[in-house]
Amino acid sequence: MAEINGNFPPDAPRNLTATASGRTQINLTWNVPASDGGTQITGYRIAFTTDPPADGQNPSRTQTWTDADSNTGVADRAYSHTDLRGGVTYYYRVYAINTEGESDPSAVASATTHAITVPNAPTGLKAAASSHTQIGLSWAAPSDEGGAAIHGYQIEVSVNAGDTWAYVTRNTASTVTRYLHINLTPGKTYHYRVSAINSVGTGDPSNVANATTDLASRPGIIIDLSATASGRTQINLSWTAPKDDGGADISEYQILMSTDLTAGQPNLIGSTGNAATTYSHANLRGGTTYHYWVRAVNSVGAGPPSNRADATTDPPTRTDAPTELRATASGPTQIDLSWTAPKDDGGADISGYEIVVFTGSRRAWTQLSQNATTAYSHKNLIPETTYYYVVRAINSAGVSLPSNRASATTNPAGRPGNPTGLSATASGPTQINLSWTAPKDDGGADIGGYKIVLSTNAGREWTGLVENTGNAFTTYSHTNLKPETTYHYFVRAINSAGASLPSNRSSATTTSASKPGRPTGLGATVSGREQINLFWTAPRDDGGAAIRGYRIEISANTGNTWTDLVANTGDGISSYAHMELQPGTTHHYRVSAINSVGIGNPSNVVNATTDAAERPNAPTGLRAMASGRTQINLSWTAPTDDGGAAIQGYRIQVSTNAGATWANLITNVTGTSYTHTGLQAETTRHYRVSAINSIGTSDPSSVTNATTDAAVRPERVTDLRAQSKGYTQIILSWAAPANDGGAAIRGYRIEESMNSGNVWTDLVTNTGNTGTTYEHMGLQPGTTRHYRVYAINSVGESTSASNVANTTTDTAVRPDAPTGLSATVSEHDHVKLSWTAPAGNGGAVITGYRIEISSNAGTLWTNLVMNTENTATTYTHTDLTPGTTHHYRVYAINSIGASDPSNVVSATVGVTTRPDAPTRLSAQASGRTQIHLSWNAPADNGGVSITGYRIQVSNDSGTLWTDLAANTESIGTTYRHTGL
Repeated sequence: MAEINGNFPPDAPRNLTATASGRTQINLTWNVPASDGGTQITGYRIAFTTDPPADGQNPSRTQTWTDADSNTGVADRAYSHTDLRGGVTYYYRVYAINTEGESDPSAVASATTHAITVPNAPTGLKAAASSHTQIGLSWAAPSDEGGAAIHGYQIEVSVNAGDTWAYVTRNTASTVTRYLHINLTPGKTYHYRVSAINSVGTGDPSNVANATTDLASRPGIIIDLSATASGRTQINLSWTAPKDDGGADISEYQILMSTDLTAGQPNLIGSTGNAATTYSHANLRGGTTYHYWVRAVNSVGAGPPSNRADATTDPPTRTDAPTELRATASGPTQIDLSWTAPKDDGGADISGYEIVVFTGSRRAWTQLSQNATTAYSHKNLIPETTYYYVVRAINSAGVSLPSNRASATTNPAGRPGNPTGLSATASGPTQINLSWTAPKDDGGADIGGYKIVLSTNAGREWTGLVENTGNAFTTYSHTNLKPETTYHYFVRAINSAGASLPSNRSSATTTSASKPGRPTGLGATVSGREQINLFWTAPRDDGGAAIRGYRIEISANTGNTWTDLVANTGDGISSYAHMELQPGTTHHYRVSAINSVGIGNPSNVVNATTDAAERPNAPTGLRAMASGRTQINLSWTAPTDDGGAAIQGYRIQVSTNAGATWANLITNVTGTSYTHTGLQAETTRHYRVSAINSIGTSDPSSVTNATTDAAVRPERVTDLRAQSKGYTQIILSWAAPANDGGAAIRGYRIEESMNSGNVWTDLVTNTGNTGTTYEHMGLQPGTTRHYRVYAINSVGESTSASNVANTTTDTAVRPDAPTGLSATVSEHDHVKLSWTAPAGNGGAVITGYRIEISSNAGTLWTNLVMNTENTATTYTHTDLTPGTTHHYRVYAINSIGASDPSNVVSATVGVTTRPDAPTRLSAQASGRTQIHLSWNAPADNGGVSITGYRIQVSNDSGTLWTDLAANTESIGTTYRHTGL
């Protein structure tokens, strides 16, 4: 009889035992199966349940078994099942595994973990005061939890060094091993002990730790000040009391305000007078921005200013209309107005009033004036005329509605009386001067001018010389006349009612004219290095016409040729200053008088030579004054004598050894002040200054010195800002101190708080550079951090921290969808999927991928893999039916959830065919009755796994074949032909 010698799964493991090792572990051991099935055992599957078997040993159908390990991957016959619950019975069975498959299960073995107890005491309890009213506790979890998870801690406190104890909390309901005890009394000592709690109960207490709260101090900073405008004239402030009152009740809040952030310290404008956290600032200007700070005050003093809050009052509106407008006539040409200012100025100062008028004869309104007061006199009016008025107030928002209308009628006016005392006097050959006396009666209206009438033929005919002089002057000069000619005149006065009767008549005859005589006594005096002063006496004879000016000539060649220095001075002044000359130069001069006839003969000739230039005198009044720790300001007075050449600049010299040696600080600087910067704190420098002109450099000034201020710690850092940058990073930025204390900033200390500023720890003890930004990386998504910063120089760090800034990293979200999904057919029943990880993980680590499959072109999807639970971006789908098409899509998974799906791909596995023939068949005799056959599996299985082999034998050299084994029903590639 033929025998098929294939390989099989192993027999079940034998003699399984289970032994508890404490509360959380059971150790298993077993013996190897009676048969390994023909191939080596490669591992064991361990299954367990907490459901009791039906009869204590035999599994029941209702039991639910779970793999503790689906394949140990080793042939070891021992296994430790850990992380178990205390006091629970666990039942086990084991399966052996070889290349052919998995055995039947072993017999069931059980063990019960040790019972759970209360936990051990926590260790390493520490207490540290974090403020006047808070003590922070920290401890280490118990070394033994008692077999059940810790679900909280009991915290006790004693105020009498442990004689009696009271509960701070009976159960923190948290596994966190730190606690902040708040609302304590400043300067008081508290003792603490902590006990752990599990489901069994409360364990023994820890060691005792104590701490003493800080003494009271000034209150902490307010960080949530807000300002809200309430109309045009009021801003309401609100804030929350500081988290730290300094250990003493807050008695009031002080309000500081500024309207100009560049103007230095803000002004203290008020106080709440109590602990109220609101304040209304009233009587403000409309459309104005106000900046506020608030600081809390307790019995120790005032705390630091809060964050700045800004608000802008509502824009001003137009004012109400003026009221009670009254108009009263004051004579024939004037009406006086008065009114009452608006009750509401619209939130902006009234800058003036617009006065509008119309007359009864002209109904169009005309803007008359803009007036700053509430009264106005309308003058130069027409007598017996009614005028109507309204007034509108003006502020920065515009013009108000009009006031009530008021009107008045000017009094009637009559023509004025006639002028008297007219006289005419010749003034040379071309001019006659008139003068008269105004009328005693102006007719009730102001004299607006005079009409002057002329006759050139002894009064036979008269013509108007001036229809209206347009002013009340009682003189007139009639010019451009003919010499030796007689002119006759009379005058009429004019007001709004008309012209008066004529005055008396008067006449005058112009004289004959000629060129003026020569000026006399011309002299020249030198005034320094760049000026010559000329002076002379006017001609005795002006030629019968007024001297209109002087011609001044100059010669640079001792009078051989002359040129005009001034063609006509245009006035009768008999002196002249010739300026802006060169030092040491000689000039010759002569002068001629000018009248309406022409230029007279020149005067005598004079000359003068300007003084020669030289080096300037030394500057005076040199002063040096320290301005802080790095700067000395110098100032001086220019030389009293520039040497005849303009000062071109100043040389400043400095000495570092009290004047023993000198070095140029600057070789030429304009102006009479200089700022020496970049000095070290507590540095003394001596200075002297010399003036420079084109001739040379003056002697130095007197010596002065100054010493810069000593260095101190820098001022506080300002404008700290925190900005989230993604899920794991916060960017900090701040402004360097306005004053570095006189020593260069060497770095910054950055503190962080994870509990809203209750406890602070160093994030960076010293950045070691002057940069004012910092990147805090490696944070968790959705994490809030508070920060404050101190500046550091050689003296120390700033006396107070910057403002507190906080922000929260971006909250994690679902990841982006995977991309680039592709499907490749592998063999006849495999599809290999590959994809690219998402561009963004949503702020949480990708933990796996969900793979969905559709067999109906995407109409219906089912899970192929719920979660790969790894980050591999490939997957092989096996054991598919040849000739079938499958669609796939993939989701990325993080702790938040699954992404949107990737692109969809499809693949069709190949149609099955018969397998290729086996190869390398060999036959080898094994004794007298047996032949051993071996061969290689086909290179191509035709798309379906090989299930067995058909073996044929021939007894006549291959002519006739019969089946030795129609189907070995094994994938083994060996066979023993026996019984030969």
